[in-house]
Amino acid sequence: MPKIDVYVSPPVNSGCSPRADMSQIATLGSGTSNPGEYAQPKELEAPRLGEPYLLTPGPLTTAYSVKEAMLCDWGSWDEDFREMTRHIRSELLSMVGDSEQEYDCVPMQGSGTFAVEAMLGSLLPRTAKALVLANGAYGLRTAKVLQYLARDHAVIDKGDYLPPRGIEVAAALKNDPRI
Repeated sequence: MPKIDVYVSPPVNSGCSPRADMSQIATLGSGTSNPGEYAQPKELEAPRLGEPYLLTPGPLTTAYSVKEAMLCDWGSWDEDFREMTRHIRSELLSMVGDSEQEYDCVPMQGSGTFAVEAMLGSLLPRTAKALVLANGAYGLRTAKVLQYLARDHAVIDKGDYLPPRGIEVAAALKNDPRI
């Protein structure tokens, strides 16, 4: 199993130095001898500020420790921040097994849609055709991004509640070898 690092933020009053925070990195999944064995996740803490839980897909409910970490202003020009970024990039590349150093990792901040647009625009050749499995707004937004990028695509739209079925995907792939 690849090593997965999880950032554990320091208390607010401990300062904001990324270098000091590097000692707070906890490793999950390393040191286990059984494949598929993972460290047990911590129990979800109730919101400290009384805000409601957001029961929507995605990482919208933010842990208080993350909110505390966001109180720190780190400049991309600060050596501590640059060192932390180098460490994160290195760890991500080791997770995908880049032992030959053939790849690089460029962290980007933005919304999920921003990440999807960057990935599709960078990794999908202009001559390729993508198959979008849509069962709600996120899938339809992906199709819209492909339209903006002028990338050919087909959509299996299941509305907001039904999942795409394997047989539908297999049929789409069989009927259009460009996908």
